[in-house]
Amino acid sequence: MKHKLLILMSFIIPANIFGQGVVDHVFIDFNTFEEQIQEVYPTPNNQLLSVDGQAIAEIGSELFMLDNWLVALTNSSGENMISQRDSYSKKVTSPERGTVLGVRVKFPEWPYAGEALIKPKFPILPFTKDGAYASINNGVVTNVGSIKEFSMWANGRNFPFTVGVRLADIKGVIKEFGLGSLLYVGWRRLVYSNPFFSERVFNNITPNSRIYPSEIPLLRFEQISIYRPGNQAGGEFVGYFGNINVSYTPYLADMPIDINDEETWGIIQQQQQERATLINSTLYDEILNYEYAKQRIQANDDDAANADDANVADAAAAQ
Repeated sequence: MKHKLLILMSFIIPANIFGQGVVDHVFIDFNTFEEQIQEVYPTPNNQLLSVDGQAIAEIGSELFMLDNWLVALTNSSGENMISQRDSYSKKVTSPERGTVLGVRVKFPEWPYAGEALIKPKFPILPFTKDGAYASINNGVVTNVGSIKEFSMWANGRNFPFTVGVRLADIKGVIKEFGLGSLLYVGWRRLVYSNPFFSERVFNNITPNSRIYPSEIPLLRFEQISIYRPGNQAGGEFVGYFGNINVSYTPYLADMPIDINDEETWGIIQQQQQERATLINSTLYDEILNYEYAKQRIQANDDDAANADDANVADAAAAQ
């Protein structure tokens, strides 16, 4: 009876199972981040194009440079003009970790819980317009089954705040990995360990499903989050963040097959191309609004500069 049970189980275990060995990946390496981004977005500036009557948006690589990452404050912190002005990112060189992301946040002084979200001004896209994968190991990781561990190097300055990293899956659902406190000094590898992870095969079996075409899960970098508790003093915050890593078991394991389904049918690439087209249609409006806002800010700055020049001229004439 025991032998029959083992034989039966060998038939019902699906081919796409976890437990095929843990994979360790660099999710973001800030030492090479900018160079890899320029390979995906070769043009420095945003472009709004019309191809065969269809509006196309192409993001420029300049907005992804570490000096241009957005530091946004939520709650009442985000309504404070001084906090907005004095919250920004910077590319920094660390003798120990190399190129890292430096962040300054100006939290309001009043005792109110605050949150700072650090991210590129536009999302790191997982697909090119042709449906091919993009930014792999540079903010995107594919074929993710079960997460074992997620980590980030962070340089603490003894702030009683906590930090986390948010990711988006292939359907845009946000997942956050809490990495703990920044109440220490120096570099430390902050780690989220999945309490439900198991390397035993029978604890990690995916539901019975077709092998092909199967939607391959992925994770995409969304943002770094800094949390300031309401009972802690606000004011200036300074932090530095280095490499981000992830370890997981693959969703689809390597299997011996005699015919390459994707090369034969191309269904997955077609699906990803449709996703890329959908993202692009939204992106066009976002880039258009961004460019309009930039023009308005430039026009206001020019008006203010002209007014200052006029005041100086009037004062000189009065003398």
